[in-house]
Amino acid sequence: MKLYTTKSSGKLTLHGSNRNGWLMILLAVILMLPGMNAFAQSQTITGQVLQANTGEPLPGISILEKGTQNGTITDTKGNYSIRVSASATHLVFSFIGMKTKDIPIEGRSVIDVSMDEDVIGLEEVVAIGYGSVRKSDLTGSVGSVKVEDVMKNPVTSLDQALQGRVAGVQIVQTSAQPGGSTFFRVRGASSIYAANEPLYVIDGMQVNTGTNLSWTSSPLINALSSLNPSDIESVEILKDASATSIYGAKGANGVVLITTKRGKAGKDNISFESYFGIQEIAKRIEVMNAAQYAVLFDEAGENAAIEDGVTFEPKYPDPASLGEGTDWQDMIYRIAPTMNYQLSFSGGNNRTRYAITGGYFDQDGIIIGSDFKRYSFRTNIDHAIGTRIKVGTNLTVNKTKANTIGSSTQAGFFPGVVNTSLTMAPTLPVRDSTGQYTIKDPEADAWLDNPVAVTQDRKAITNTFKFVGNVFGTLEIIEGLDLKVSFGFDQYQNLQDFYNPTYTYSGSFNGGQARFSHAEFNAVLNENTLTYSIETGEHRINALAGFTYQKKDQRSFAEIVTGFPNDRLEYFGISDAANVPTIYTGFSEEALVSYLARINYGYKQRYLATLTHRIDGSSKFGPNNRFAQFPSLALAWRISSEPFLENVPAIYNMKLRASIGTSGNDAIPNYLYVPTLSTNEYYFNNAGPAIGYYQDRIGNDDLRWETTQQLDVGLDLAMLGGRVSIVADYYNKNT
Repeated sequence: MKLYTTKSSGKLTLHGSNRNGWLMILLAVILMLPGMNAFAQSQTITGQVLQANTGEPLPGISILEKGTQNGTITDTKGNYSIRVSASATHLVFSFIGMKTKDIPIEGRSVIDVSMDEDVIGLEEVVAIGYGSVRKSDLTGSVGSVKVEDVMKNPVTSLDQALQGRVAGVQIVQTSAQPGGSTFFRVRGASSIYAANEPLYVIDGMQVNTGTNLSWTSSPLINALSSLNPSDIESVEILKDASATSIYGAKGANGVVLITTKRGKAGKDNISFESYFGIQEIAKRIEVMNAAQYAVLFDEAGENAAIEDGVTFEPKYPDPASLGEGTDWQDMIYRIAPTMNYQLSFSGGNNRTRYAITGGYFDQDGIIIGSDFKRYSFRTNIDHAIGTRIKVGTNLTVNKTKANTIGSSTQAGFFPGVVNTSLTMAPTLPVRDSTGQYTIKDPEADAWLDNPVAVTQDRKAITNTFKFVGNVFGTLEIIEGLDLKVSFGFDQYQNLQDFYNPTYTYSGSFNGGQARFSHAEFNAVLNENTLTYSIETGEHRINALAGFTYQKKDQRSFAEIVTGFPNDRLEYFGISDAANVPTIYTGFSEEALVSYLARINYGYKQRYLATLTHRIDGSSKFGPNNRFAQFPSLALAWRISSEPFLENVPAIYNMKLRASIGTSGNDAIPNYLYVPTLSTNEYYFNNAGPAIGYYQDRIGNDDLRWETTQQLDVGLDLAMLGGRVSIVADYYNKNT
């Protein structure tokens, strides 16, 4: 058989002496095409993965074709083989304790990789307030948290993500309400009378978290829940006096420094992330059904009748006929979804960097009627003007809305729905024969609201708006000497609407009740700091001096109205209410002036010292004690840098720390040093009331600061290349 081809007019023609033979060859080629195509669409890549510093093979390394679930792992000798698609561009090598590597394929069939250990670097920079230091030069007790590690689980707010992550920090969520408040303490409580929450500083701006009143008989909403956790880059918690005294009057309860994500020079990036999950109650408490309850109820009644010598008539003559009755827990609990969406833009060049994010978070509570929604927007911009001037801005806007359900005792005597779902009689229906809610349990000792009526029809809505923004500029006066000036503004608004209908037991006492409240907080902060850094020979010095001014104003309004003719308009029918409203108002202003200084000194990178001093003057205190001083001293010895330990490979870092200092607490109400008068009504000769005044509080010009002295001795120890770390501290804290 002879084979040749001719090409004419774009057609390919086969010629041969055996036509049937040609047909067989053509059929075989057609049958082989799918396999040839599949073979052409994939390739095999082999290689070996070694540890960079030792050259030893690494078993168990995960290798993935980037963007797919196609992967393999290395064998005991570090070898691997993976078949990837022809369109594959990168392989991703990862393992716990090692730095992930993203390797381009670039047409290669053999790719060998060396992987480095991912350890806590001693050159890592840690924020310490009004600046930063290398972790190796840190003298105070500071807890640093990698946010990418703690944010793997979906959480509503940052403090929930930090639970159990930092020694000496106690975080407990006090309410199961979505977005509910938390109990946050750094090294325990510092005060009996004043507040014990730490100071929060976001991108250098001190933010308010204290304006969190509840007029809705519902759980408090966590002020930190307005901050999107996905926006956060790093968190440092300052614990000892050396670290916190730079914040003077606000540092006694610890300081939480939050740094949000910023843009990086290079390629512009657009990213979208989302997650969806469901929640349900882990375990329900077993209670009696209706038949069991009826038997026990009549047994108790019969025992009481015998003791009193009276005739007993059972309330439930046929308990079995009641069956299961009402499972009140089934009536209020549900499987609740939670979801989060975030869109981010970041990038820049050598002069300008930017990061812009928008997010939406939605969480339904496991109790029907409860939920939490957050809308967030953030932008960070950095720009260099020439070689000596840098300017930037940080802007965060968040809005939240929460439908809250009272899950604990309300108004002092009405238990919340969790308690009521366990104690309400299962023999009672949700609604009576007329279709109305069963208003109460006639046999209960406590005042129990119908939990279904509360979760379905009682309204308790909390809306918050949070704006935090600052602009800053840095001027390099001479080499090593920088002037930084910043102006910031913090605004927080809290609006609450509440309506308790007449057909709940608690609402029936006063013909329904509506409550409205509005609280607003505004703060302005100006900070001016000079920083000087110099390193000569074996000496390293970093000095800071600054002046800050902060002014706050706060106002609140609340109105309580009762006596509604019907429930159709709920709180929108306030003008039809029969009773005169009760109104509460509050207004306050305060100011704080501060002078601060700090010197960090290091010798031979082994012997370290930090001296801090701050003077604060606050309008909250009496004229005789308006100013106070807060000094501190810290010393550290990097033992691992001494010659006798330099050649001990098992010890990666060993540092002994000691500090002593004073910090303050100004978290008290305004005007306590001012004498005040209050009004009262007096009746004379059966006439109408006359308004009189009496002294409510005696003035005190000597009202002084609350100060906390703290001694701390600590040891930082890292072994096996930093993969095993131990931090031990002894502290004595007195207020």
